[in-house]
Formats: sequence, C-alpha cells, structure tokens
Amino acid sequence: ETSAVQTIQFYHPIIHVQFNQSIDPRPEYIYVIIIEWSIKSSIPVAHIVSSDTQRSLISARCCEGLDGYSQQAD
Repeated sequence: ETSAVQTIQFYHPIIHVQFNQSIDPRPEYIYVIIIEWSIKSSIPVAHIVSSDTQRSLISARCCEGLDGYSQQAD
C-alpha cells in the first residue's frame, strides 16, 4: 500500500500554493482550484470550481450527446 501511494505521488506531485489574498471561509463561498499540468505544455492551467459553477458543469455533463453542448460548456 505504501508503494502505491509513493507511485501516485511520483506521477502526481503535491503542489502547495500560497494566495496573495485570503479566501472567504463561509460555506457558500467554498470553491476548489484544479490545476492541470499537461505533459505537452510547460504552462499549468487552473480551473476554479465553486458551488454555482459545479452545478452548471454537472448539468452540462447530464446533457452530453445533445448537440455537443457538453463540449462547449467544458
């Protein structure tokens, strides 16, 4: 089990980020920042998902296959 965790951390390193402003701790403002780092690019891309955008992403994924709406929303 330990080797599996080490392998995952090798391929997906943990990155600590420090913000220049404090984050609002209220539950309605909680959001997640997802950082994608493509092997083909040296520039990481950050996506912010809040409770509002998460709901719209879930709705878009539910519509997958309807006129390509899901691809446009992502």
